[in-house]
Amino acid sequence: MKPGNFTINLMPHDNLVCPHCREKADGAASGAGGPPRPGDLSLCGFCLNVSLFEPNGNRLTLRAPTTAEMEDIEANEPEMMAEIKSMKADNFPLWKYYCINIDTGPTN
Repeated sequence: MKPGNFTINLMPHDNLVCPHCREKADGAASGAGGPPRPGDLSLCGFCLNVSLFEPNGNRLTLRAPTTAEMEDIEANEPEMMAEIKSMKADNFPLWKYYCINIDTGPTN
């Protein structure tokens, strides 16, 4: 994933916490243009781990995928998982990609 190759629609959220690193996520970005729905994937901007949105009363929360769910994600989203692996290897948090895109504009 290179900065500028995707559209970000940031929607504010309260009380979202990454189940992997416990960092607070105060927004959700969607390339599809709508708010997250139960079962949608979330990628933490700090630790780059995948979570799933799930309903909790009248709001959404994040949870870690089960082993079977993660295997399914890896099988169905190989390009996304390769990009995540690359970013993890670079030790380059996702939020920095957003900052580069905002600061310098789209790159090709």
